[in-house]
This record gives sequence, structure tokens and C-alpha cells, in this order.
Amino acid sequence: MEAEGVPAPTSSGSREPHIRFDSEKKRVTGYSGVNNFFGGYEMSGEALRMPRLASTRRAGPPELMKLESAFLTALAATTSYHITGDKLELLDSSGRALARFQAQQIR
Repeated sequence: MEAEGVPAPTSSGSREPHIRFDSEKKRVTGYSGVNNFFGGYEMSGEALRMPRLASTRRAGPPELMKLESAFLTALAATTSYHITGDKLELLDSSGRALARFQAQQIR
């Protein structure tokens, strides 16, 4: 995962930031580096919005808090998406990539 062009730091034993969409319930959940987030989403064609996300409120190391802020800001600014193979890009209204993810199997 990367947000605003900055890859998420990875270390052994730590959770990676991620996002999951539940198409039946129109719900999105995930982990943004320090906190869990959740809420609804609206999708029509390639248009995508996540207007009202909520999250837990834990504090963490400054570098993870910075990543989390960029991640949540990217989600709030998302207006569309693009999928190529196993990669998802969240885009703003000008088509600029705000965040990128690579699909992984759920364990």
C-alpha cells in the first residue's frame, strides 16, 4: 500500500495498512497504520466515494501517524478508482492516484 506516493513501512510482525470492500453491505473496513476504520461507500461505474468514515482513536509513532493521516485524507478525497490486474488505485477528481493497493488473499 502507498498513500500520496509514500509506501507504507513494512516490518516483520506488524499489520500492513489495507482496505476491504463488502459489496453486499456497501461497507468498507480497513486498517490505516495505527487505527481501524469503517463506514459506507457509494459506487457507480468507476465512480467511488467514501463520505462518512469513522475510525478508532489510538495514537502511535509519528511516522505511522503521518502515514495514517495521508491514508485517511486519500480515502476522503477519492472520487473514482481503477483496477489493473491485482492492483487498485484510488483517484481524485483530476484522475491523480491518491493511494495504491495490491490484492492479497485474506487469511
